[in-house]
Amino acid sequence: MEKKRDVTYRLRWVAVLPGAIPAGLLSNFPLHWFLYLFFSQIIEPYPELPERFLLPFVVATTFVYIGS
Repeated sequence: MEKKRDVTYRLRWVAVLPGAIPAGLLSNFPLHWFLYLFFSQIIEPYPELPERFLLPFVVATTFVYIGS
């Protein structure tokens, strides 16, 4: 019984990465849409600096949240 539990535990961790990596990468699109809609009405042309600062934080946060 202990061997089966160990295999299940390891397979669960193997399944976390294929789910968390695409979720982290797909979080770029809502961030870009939100910032574009917000800043394009205020500033012309669209500034890319806020997106460059927020992108690593959003990807890492989504990766950890989905992975947990």
